[in-house]
Amino acid sequence: GLQCDTSGPQAYVNLMAALRARFGSELVTSAVGAGSATINASDYGTASQYVNWFNVMSYDFFGAFNATGPTAPHSPLYTWPGMPTANGQDKFTTDSAIQLFKSKGIPAKKLLIGLGFYGRGWTGVPNINGGLNQSASGAAHGTYENGIEDYKVLAQAQAWRQEPRTPTAAATGGVTTHQRLSPEKWVTRKIRAWAAHSSGNSQAIPVMAS
Repeated sequence: GLQCDTSGPQAYVNLMAALRARFGSELVTSAVGAGSATINASDYGTASQYVNWFNVMSYDFFGAFNATGPTAPHSPLYTWPGMPTANGQDKFTTDSAIQLFKSKGIPAKKLLIGLGFYGRGWTGVPNINGGLNQSASGAAHGTYENGIEDYKVLAQAQAWRQEPRTPTAAATGGVTTHQRLSPEKWVTRKIRAWAAHSSGNSQAIPVMAS
C-alpha cells in the first residue's frame, strides 16, 4: 500500500530528486504555496536544484471564505495602507512570498508568480474607502459560485454596475474595486492589474501598475 514520507522538510527534496532522476532533462516544475508557514515547512532551497522553476500560488490570500471579511485583494503584489495584520496577514502578499523563497537560496529566475483570472467578492460591505479593508455580511453572488466570479463575466460591460448587488466589494486581479468603470478595464486605487480587450472577447492582457 501507499506510505507517507515522515522525514519532514527533506520529504519534498526527496520527491523532487526522484522526479528529476526519472525524467532526466525533461521539464520538472512544482506548484508551491505562498504562505510563510508553508514555505518554511519544506526545504525548497535544496529542492530548487531539481526543478526548472516553481509556480508560486500567490493568490487567494483573501476571499469570502472568510465571510465577514476583511475585504482585501486576493492577489496583492505589495502591502497597502490599512492592510489586515492579524495572524500574519500583513505577509499575505506576492512580494513577501517571493522574498521569503529567495531568502532560502532559490534563484529569482526559478520563481514564477501566479495571479488569478477571477474576482473574489463580499456583500454587505460599507461604502467606505471603496469597500477596501471593511467588514462584510457574506459572500457576494457569483454566476457559478458565491464569493467568486470569472473574469469573462467581470469583463462584460454591464457586469457589476447595473445589477443590484451593492454594497459589494469585488477583489479582482490583485485590487479591490466597487464597480465597473468602463468596458475596457477595471480602474483602481493602487494597481491596474489586468485589462480586457474592448472587442468583447474574454481574453485578458497584463498591464503595468498605475
